[in-house]
Amino acid sequence: RFACFLNGDAYGIPATVPWAVTFTNPQAMAPLNVPLHPTQLYEMSLSLLLFGLLWWWRTRVRFDGQLVLFYAGGYGIIRFIVENFRGDQLQYAGGISAAQTLSLLVLVAAGPLLSLRARAAAHEGSGGPDRPRRDPYPPGQNPFPQRNIRKKGREEQQPQRSRSELDHEPELGREVPQLVVE
Repeated sequence: RFACFLNGDAYGIPATVPWAVTFTNPQAMAPLNVPLHPTQLYEMSLSLLLFGLLWWWRTRVRFDGQLVLFYAGGYGIIRFIVENFRGDQLQYAGGISAAQTLSLLVLVAAGPLLSLRARAAAHEGSGGPDRPRRDPYPPGQNPFPQRNIRKKGREEQQPQRSRSELDHEPELGREVPQLVVE
């Protein structure tokens, strides 16, 4: 968004606020010599705030996909709000913009998915920093040999295996075909 601000792209509606910006360069995409809301900076600032919240929340994640759904919902809210100040938006009937419509669709999808995933995670007892994740693979059949696994409350590193050992996994019941490059 900072580049949009420098180019005058994604400009705002006329404004009387003290932080309004006026574009004077004839190559700018925004209207010239008119004080405008700096919507590019609004969105950039709110997105950085959202990033900070997600960074803080990353250690409190309770289920897989939680941060992505928080981001989708948060960005949908940010974009819906910022679009009210945009001067270059495509409007539908009723005064709602195309970006606001998409933001609402993302919010309508993210909200229920967040709720469903939270309920499923609570039911399964999976994931999160406070609870150990249950291992989806039976003992000895983990296809990711370098992955840290939890055993009785402590993490142990699985031993490194050679490429030939990985290509012929007898416990998986099949051999991996060799790639021949000529």
